[in-house]
Amino acid sequence: MPKTKTSREALIRTSLEVFRQQGYHGTSVSDLSKACDIPKSHFYYYFPDGKQGIMQASLEAILGYFEAKVLPLSEQADIPPALRMEQLLNRFRRVVTEGEGGCFMANTTLETLHTSPQFRPVLRQFFDGLRQAVSRLNAHVMSAEAAVKEADRVIQDFEGGVLLMRLYGDPVYVDEAIQRALLPFQI
Repeated sequence: MPKTKTSREALIRTSLEVFRQQGYHGTSVSDLSKACDIPKSHFYYYFPDGKQGIMQASLEAILGYFEAKVLPLSEQADIPPALRMEQLLNRFRRVVTEGEGGCFMANTTLETLHTSPQFRPVLRQFFDGLRQAVSRLNAHVMSAEAAVKEADRVIQDFEGGVLLMRLYGDPVYVDEAIQRALLPFQI
């Protein structure tokens, strides 16, 4: 017998894992309600927009976590910039390497960019925030313009490292991306 008492947050957590494993387009509301152990009608009570609504809520939950727990590391003035960069990227690493599927935000961007543009604003906000945080740290050792370009390179390198880590089952790809991100601080 399915349970009928749950919370919106619990539904988001469970649905996020289903999306992480199956992707947005590979997931149905039936898949989500089954994983959450609730009837579809109960699912629609919390998310009247169905799958689109729960994906939006999942993206916003990840964004909220990053804005609260990861990105503020770039502003902790009592910690040297190189250490802040390392901590930020290692925390990012822990989040994207938990569970299956790599970086949820990058995967969702790739999967939905042309088919579901309604997710683009929150995805851009996520990557813009990451870019600003990394740029802020890079600005300690290079010009503002160079800091932004280096931030783009760091994010591309990191995301590529996550992809290769998943493909080959070897964390060295992310380890090396983090080490390359720290090179400008070794003056």
